[in-house]
Amino acid sequence: IASAMASVEDTFVFAGSSTGYVDGPVEQAKFNACFALAFSPSKDAIIVADDKNHCIRKICLKSNTVSTIAGTPSEEKGKSSIGPPPPSSLLRPHGVSVDGVGNNILIADTDHHRLLKYVYDPKTQRYKGEVLAGSLEGCAQGDSLAAQFR
Repeated sequence: IASAMASVEDTFVFAGSSTGYVDGPVEQAKFNACFALAFSPSKDAIIVADDKNHCIRKICLKSNTVSTIAGTPSEEKGKSSIGPPPPSSLLRPHGVSVDGVGNNILIADTDHHRLLKYVYDPKTQRYKGEVLAGSLEGCAQGDSLAAQFR
C-alpha cells in the first residue's frame, strides 16, 4: 500500500514489504494484488481487498498493524462444486466499502459472483459474513439470492 502526496518524490510505502501474505506490523505485512480500499468512518483504519490472497485485510492506523478480517489466504482456490460457497470463503475480492457507522463491510466477492456484508460483533470482536446478492455466474435479475452476476 503506497501513499502518494503532491508529487512522485513524496510517494512512500505505507504497508506491505513484498508480495505474499503476512499479518502484523505494517513494515512486515505482505499483500498480493490489493484491488480496492476504504477508510473506516472514524479514519482510524483502512480496509483492503487483497485480491490474490482471497482476503479482506484491515490496517489499523492507531497500532500500525495489519490483520485479516475475512477470507482465507490460499494460492489455489476452487469454486464449490456442491452448492454455493459459505460467506467466509472469498475468491478474488475486487471491491470493498464501509458503511457510515463502520460496523458493516460490503465486499464484491468477484469470482464467486456475489455481494457480501460482514457485520462486526463487539462481543466476539469478529466479523461475520452473509450473502446479500448473487449466487451463480450469469446474468439474471431477481431476488437478492436469485440474482446472478458475471
